[in-house]
Amino acid sequence: MKSFKTSSVLFVGLIALGVSVYYAIALGFYPIAIVNGSMVSVARFEETEGFVKSYYEKAEATYRLGAESQNLPHHEEILSATLDKLISYELLYAEAKTKVGRDLSAVVDQKLASIKMDSSTLEKAVDTIYGLTIDRFKEAVLVPQAWEEIVRGRLFAEKTDFDEWHRNARKTAKVIILHPTLVWDGEKVVVKNRGTK
Repeated sequence: MKSFKTSSVLFVGLIALGVSVYYAIALGFYPIAIVNGSMVSVARFEETEGFVKSYYEKAEATYRLGAESQNLPHHEEILSATLDKLISYELLYAEAKTKVGRDLSAVVDQKLASIKMDSSTLEKAVDTIYGLTIDRFKEAVLVPQAWEEIVRGRLFAEKTDFDEWHRNARKTAKVIILHPTLVWDGEKVVVKNRGTK
């Protein structure tokens, strides 16, 4: 009787684990990159790639950059630039967290408080240009910009050049990319050469 209960609990546990893994994969909650132990999720990458492509498509339609889109980046360039930016965001977040500590969320909120987020004009512009809600725009774009401002300010106070810090942070970062066509070259994300394995 006791082994039946144990087997039943184990069976139900395995089913629950399988369902959880299925939903995690279906929702994109698995890594596309790992930066110093922090995960960049596929869901975040795909969302960011989506609004970057939306921006370029709107720019093309608005400014008529050419019938063949010769001035627009190729899909692979958008992918590499998107992942590269997300890796920078992870480095900025880690440094901002180190500099500010537990108060980082409060400092970010204070920086964002000066922006009138309830403006219907801003909402319409964000939706038109990026295809995002104002809340997603805040999380995806404005919060990382606030991290950068915090890091820049703290480094300036320490008489350290931001660009030099950023280059060194990228060079020393431990980055693992789990995308089939992108690789980390030690400083940035690049498109994998067709001939390399």
